[in-house]
Amino acid sequence: MKRIALSFILASAVVAPSAFAEGSKVEASVYGNLSSSTASYSGATAVTSTVIGLTGGYYITPKLVVNALVMVNGTETSGYDSQTLNIGGGVKFYFGNSAKNAVVPFVLGDIVIVSTSGTSSATGYGMQAGGGVSYFITEALSADVTGKLTYNSMSSSGTSFTTTGGLVNFGLTARF
Repeated sequence: MKRIALSFILASAVVAPSAFAEGSKVEASVYGNLSSSTASYSGATAVTSTVIGLTGGYYITPKLVVNALVMVNGTETSGYDSQTLNIGGGVKFYFGNSAKNAVVPFVLGDIVIVSTSGTSSATGYGMQAGGGVSYFITEALSADVTGKLTYNSMSSSGTSFTTTGGLVNFGLTARF
């Protein structure tokens, strides 16, 4: 089923008409989010989390973007404070055409390298998948809302643990 869905998305991207401003080859996004996550590490549960992220992407087709991302996350819990750096890449697929005042849905997926410091340190990898909508303020600038599910697998001093959760990102994307 996953292969069929992926094949459909890739085939749609190849035959789709231009989605964005003529000549746009790259996009740049800045975002922040609200998050909800649970950590299976010493019984800690995330209480407060603040995220700032930057994404840069290149259009392979008018609707399919490959991207690189950097995301910084600060979390405070009872007895455990951390700062997390995610560096990685992924893809984003738009399901519509841009125009001023258009609302265009999209799906995305990322793979990241995760490094955490603070009360203790950990390293590992993570995956994020989700979707959202872009509201086009102009043909080349959009306000975006994205929902993502996340999974991180990390280890610290011989102890392995995972974090799972959800993110709601709010941001702006410019296309050049």
